[in-house]
Amino acid sequence: MLSVALIAASPVCAQEEKAGATLAGMAERFDEALGLVHQPITSLNQSYQEALKRLLASETEAGNLDRALQVQQEIDSFGDGSRFDPGAFSKKPADHPAVATMKSKYLSERGRLWNSTKRSRDELVRSYREALAVKEKELTKSGDLNAALDARKAVEALDVDHRLVEDPRISRSKNQLPSKIRFVAKGEVEIRHNDSRLQYRNSSPDRDKYIDGTSADFNVTVGDVIVVRMRATAVYRAFIMTIESNDGKTAIPVAREHFRYLGPNVSSIPELESLLRVTSIADSGSADADMAKMWADMPVTDLSRSGSDWIKCGPGTDWHTYAILIMSEMLLPVPTE
Repeated sequence: MLSVALIAASPVCAQEEKAGATLAGMAERFDEALGLVHQPITSLNQSYQEALKRLLASETEAGNLDRALQVQQEIDSFGDGSRFDPGAFSKKPADHPAVATMKSKYLSERGRLWNSTKRSRDELVRSYREALAVKEKELTKSGDLNAALDARKAVEALDVDHRLVEDPRISRSKNQLPSKIRFVAKGEVEIRHNDSRLQYRNSSPDRDKYIDGTSADFNVTVGDVIVVRMRATAVYRAFIMTIESNDGKTAIPVAREHFRYLGPNVSSIPELESLLRVTSIADSGSADADMAKMWADMPVTDLSRSGSDWIKCGPGTDWHTYAILIMSEMLLPVPTE
């Protein structure tokens, strides 16, 4: 992460240079400083490009025309990554299995790097805005109104600068999706949506042993966190869940890798930046015959039924906590017949 001292050394925020610097010079220094902030992402882009080129060389050497063309298509689409659009990147699935895996890993790592550099980026932009405001006033006082207007336009341009746009995979959207969580479990379960506990109805015939759960209605959106706390001493200790919109058009199947394991007896959920750095995920689970039947009978779409994974709750009498961060690529349209 770029240090605050390095940011402060830039003319875009050094008070003694604000008055004398030209707008072009201020923009140049801002671009240089932002390039330093984003250097980890630039390096990731280069690594992704190189990995694609190696894969292309392998496929062409093997004489696999169709697969070589699929890799070439991804190379052309990605470019150098400087105009990266996470939404478009995640919405277009890759036909090549290796490319699909690479895309998933790239998205995950880019999201982590984007959030780890957020503080430096925000500080840099704030100092640049302040410098431009000073410059606008200075130019206005000197009577150079056109240049003063250019300074104001430079501030407005920051709001649409693609380099500063929040990653849409995790930025909170105003588009809330009225939904329900449906799950099957053996043991005790507590579910929270962000900071609120979600009530659920258990329709299992053996409530002391199983939970055949349907949550109360709630509004979910990209950037939300679903927290699942479980405690079970049974052999299977299994759990499976999905989130589906009430209109039946969108499903969020929850795969094993979506369950970020926070540990036993966790009382608080980390901030987004720390949550993105969590690499521990849930153990793979399996269901006994009763749980498998409950899930098969659950009124969910085929997309949820096949896309959700059974996980295994942690051992002992401790409460084990898992967090699911809702990413844009997790929201899947339900196929219509």
